Amino acid sequence: CAGSLDATAQTRHNGLVIHPGTSIDEIERRYVALLADRFRKWSIPVRFGDEAGAHSLHVHIGTVASNATLASLADRADVALPAPIDPGPEGFVLATRRIDGQSTVLAIGSDRRGVLYAIGEILRRMEPRGGGFDFPGDLSSRSAPG
Repeated sequence: CAGSLDATAQTRHNGLVIHPGTSIDEIERRYVALLADRFRKWSIPVRFGDEAGAHSLHVHIGTVASNATLASLADRADVALPAPIDPGPEGFVLATRRIDGQSTVLAIGSDRRGVLYAIGEILRRMEPRGGGFDFPGDLSSRSAPG
């Protein structure tokens, strides 16, 4: 089922900083590696963790259980966490916000499979452009398969 989408303004980025959380398991680790590999395929620099990246898009990704910072970031950014019914099992919440002066994506899966679907949505929304990429600056989506 499709979620609510609001993605009109594109923002240009020259790198990606992935924040996967400290409690990810091997499956989520593979999902995060897939995301990094796809961006590197388009010659886009990828960093991990708290590394600063000027003009980079910061992606905080995982479930609330695997990434302890997601709940507090979602609260600060006024983004509702995934719930059992909205978006439901295998669902995800994807939102772009400016947090602490950085372009930030919150990619919060209801469960592990939701994390994978969130990565798929990130890859569908990004547009590679000459060593950088455009990504919606005002994205707000809640979705689950079905």
